[in-house]
Amino acid sequence: MDPNVFALQRLMLAGWIGVPIGDPRDPDMLVYIRRTPVVEDSIRVKAHDDAVAFRRVAGAITATAEGHVAAVVETALGWSSLVLFR
Repeated sequence: MDPNVFALQRLMLAGWIGVPIGDPRDPDMLVYIRRTPVVEDSIRVKAHDDAVAFRRVAGAITATAEGHVAAVVETALGWSSLVLFR
């Protein structure tokens, strides 16, 4: 199995929600999100080597990753679910 497809499947199994942007049969990009009341994680996928992830905590970007889909997904899945802030 393609490692990028496998990575996207891992996102879905971890509770992320995926949405195609554009024509669902040939989307311009895929967007995956995971939200809690304070934290929003998102990944934008345009191609196998063009993915970007952001983590927002209380509205401020606190972490980013970009590159190949599998690497970006691995990074985002490693972001802690426990977030402390003042």
